[in-house]
Amino acid sequence: MTAETAVRSSAVLKLFAGLSPDEMEDLKTRFPTWSNAAVSRLNALFAAGLFDDWPSAYVGVKKFAKRTESRASDHLSDEAFTQIIHCAILLSHMQPELLAAYRRAVIYGQAHSRGKRVSVLQEEQKKVLSSWRSPRLAPEVQFGFTVWVAGEDNVVKPFESWPLPTVRGAKSLLHLCQTANAILLLTTGMRVGELSSLPFDCARIVDGRSFLTGPSFKDNDDGSGVNRHWPLPKVAAHALSSQQELSRAMLDDQQLWVPFGGGKNTTGVPVLDNAISMFAKRVGREAQQKLSEIDGKVTPHRFRYTIARLIALSLTNASQVLFDVLGHDDVEVTLGYAHQDPKLAEEIDRIRSEVMVVRAK
Repeated sequence: MTAETAVRSSAVLKLFAGLSPDEMEDLKTRFPTWSNAAVSRLNALFAAGLFDDWPSAYVGVKKFAKRTESRASDHLSDEAFTQIIHCAILLSHMQPELLAAYRRAVIYGQAHSRGKRVSVLQEEQKKVLSSWRSPRLAPEVQFGFTVWVAGEDNVVKPFESWPLPTVRGAKSLLHLCQTANAILLLTTGMRVGELSSLPFDCARIVDGRSFLTGPSFKDNDDGSGVNRHWPLPKVAAHALSSQQELSRAMLDDQQLWVPFGGGKNTTGVPVLDNAISMFAKRVGREAQQKLSEIDGKVTPHRFRYTIARLIALSLTNASQVLFDVLGHDDVEVTLGYAHQDPKLAEEIDRIRSEVMVVRAK
């Protein structure tokens, strides 16, 4: 093979698709951390048509023991959970106004770029962005949270109100809005792999109730996934609508999640678990305490355990945090989580049993 042929072939080189079942099993055994972290997500991306280098028909996850000092399965404190949801709701509701401001600046740049130096055009776009006024985006209106995004000279700094001085900063804030939508959708109890593979049109009405519908890969060996339905509380329904609006504005095709990241994102696929951890480092309370500083690193897995704990406590009348924070006025929605997810139901039952033992003492 010549060097020129090798270069042309590299564009279609596939690493996984041609592996036999035994070869894939050997790969998972030698790299268990990769298997545990990536296989379910690659199954999901393959099923969603976003990744084609994958022999999904027979790929299962290689399990390995939990690290003894890991906090990956620890629930978040009530304070951390409350603050995360509070900030996520505010960002999700801010998104439409921010998107309109960002698009105005971008459209201005597209219309006035001819014959202008980049630096001159950027300064003009900053003025367009800074002049934007709307109910939530005005100098005299506080965000209700602190956000760390790019300011002048692209230095990341905290902001508590409008305006943001750069278009890049506005785009970074839109990325945080998308992550806020993802966090609110995680209140359904779904896993991050299931969240990532949700199709654009994933809402369904069944017997007058709202559900999310998408493929699940964790507890089955079907490469195409098994359809699951997650009851959709009002706060998550609003987040889904906001995310669909953001996707329509930012993408030409109909996929739910926008691949922010610019040139650093070479796959074109958003990595929501990393985005959620970064959200906690870039968003904080008004006193400028970052969310990650309240109870440690925020991950989708910890969030799922927190949902299980709060459901169990609410069902035993030991806590009203879930109802207070999410506004659940119908306990059937909460019970629906357990009905749709056996693993989550198992965790809920375990916590309920522990609460009952403590009460008995």
